[in-house]
Amino acid sequence: MYREEYPRPNFIRPDWQSLNGPWEFEIADGASHNLAFYLNGNYQETIEVPFSPQSPLSGIGRDENFKSVWYRRVFLLDAYRLDGTVLLNFGAVDFRAEIYINGTPAAGHRGGYTPFTINITPFVREGENTIVVNALDDDEDPFTPSGNQGKNGFPHCTGIWQSVWLEFASRTYLSAYRATPNLSQKAVIAQGMIEGADKGKIEAELFLNGVSLAKYKYELKRQFFIKIPVGQNLTLWEAGDGKFYDIVYTLYAENGEPLDSVLTYSAFRQIEVKNRTVLLNGKPLTIKQITDNRFYPASHYTAPSEAAIKQDLLCAISSGFNSVRIRGALAEPAYLYYADKLGLILFEEYPSPNLPLNENSAALWSAEWQYIMERDFGHPSIFFWLPIGNRFGKDGDFSNSLCSFTLGSDPSRFVIDGIPHYNTSVFDKRITAEDNEGFLAQLYNKHNGEYPTEKEAEKAAKLDPLMMSDAALAELPCFVSDMKLPKEAYGDTRTFKRYFAAYVNAVMSMRAAGFCFQALFDTPAEAFGFYNAQRDFKFDRAAEPSIRKFLNQIK
Repeated sequence: MYREEYPRPNFIRPDWQSLNGPWEFEIADGASHNLAFYLNGNYQETIEVPFSPQSPLSGIGRDENFKSVWYRRVFLLDAYRLDGTVLLNFGAVDFRAEIYINGTPAAGHRGGYTPFTINITPFVREGENTIVVNALDDDEDPFTPSGNQGKNGFPHCTGIWQSVWLEFASRTYLSAYRATPNLSQKAVIAQGMIEGADKGKIEAELFLNGVSLAKYKYELKRQFFIKIPVGQNLTLWEAGDGKFYDIVYTLYAENGEPLDSVLTYSAFRQIEVKNRTVLLNGKPLTIKQITDNRFYPASHYTAPSEAAIKQDLLCAISSGFNSVRIRGALAEPAYLYYADKLGLILFEEYPSPNLPLNENSAALWSAEWQYIMERDFGHPSIFFWLPIGNRFGKDGDFSNSLCSFTLGSDPSRFVIDGIPHYNTSVFDKRITAEDNEGFLAQLYNKHNGEYPTEKEAEKAAKLDPLMMSDAALAELPCFVSDMKLPKEAYGDTRTFKRYFAAYVNAVMSMRAAGFCFQALFDTPAEAFGFYNAQRDFKFDRAAEPSIRKFLNQIK
């Protein structure tokens, strides 16, 4: 079975059961079946969860824009499980999901990128239990966020595309959690929600490199806010050296009986933008970045294994990059965990370019982005949020509102918006040219929105007064992104290295804070990857260490 590992490595419950693997599967597009059929009838196909039905690893492998699909799976519960709480978790279902447990509607969820958890205790029984999932989606609906799906050669994605699992807790359990490392106080400030009893203790045990440092106990409260001292000699998270503190939370009843246990972690680091420079822990940092579009030929937007996720990040590190920009599909928690562990810097982008805006789509976008931030808040590898994504348009009110919300919700990170800029922490110059002359022309273009002449830039500024001025952008750190080498650069290793060095040197001659190349891997849309889609380095293997050595010299 694929994807047997625990799906959420930054919030682990030890007692759990994977529901990945074979599920009954039915495509409902145009079908005349009623609900009773999907709850009890004979399904026609079997799918391998968590892979989308369009992907080969799913066992279905038909790249069609399915608008309604049904899943069914039986699982067993022993009697002692019913004394506690049974939680059903979905990593992601694209796009709208309705969940039935033993024939009863249990919950619904809207949003294709975000996880959700259902307390199914009231619906389950001893012995056999049945889950039925109906997923509704349409990649061709312009108001549904869908990233790359069904566009530019990328396949569609419908239904379950991240792991599904059960967790077993007591009737009293930790249901929501956020931790903020505070450098000045040398402590982790933790807050969260407890379901169930409101009397007892919360114990937090702190570890570093597997060694227990301290245990702290606090009064159990439904809404808790606690301070966990770490000690005077803080170990900091650094680029290339992702050290963090493990924390085990245990809930105890009044009589001392353990109720729930969760393993998580937290890391201390400080990022600043000052004098057109990005600082990490007070030291200047040049961000050497490459884009990862999160796509696999066999499993599409879902990694085939946790090992494959780690190997993807090691590919970036082996080539000398210290940062990855996530694009096209939201990275799963295991990806963020390995970035945390390896000390790799991430820019996380909302994966819905050029989504038309109306009242409903704007509300959906904002709500899902808020959920994404909450899910990923605890990952120290994330330095920049990109709530607008790869957007080229004039939605200044929406951009300002969403970016302001992002900055206010998370002062520990910075924000990059789309093009043109309305509210950004850096001047993100996105290079669209694929030839040397065009690259240089765009590189030295100082205008917001990349307008080619002074006259056009002045006209745009008058028509769109919310757009940031060129003078304001000039005061920010400059970051050059979406860089593509010319097609002739991919002819042989020597030519590739010559173009690569020339492009990097041109960017750094501008005192840029960093740069981002397209892309780590080839995709169905483009073949600009340093590696092909099968994760093989495209050039002479001797080129990889020489590129890494060249990038390592840039401080």
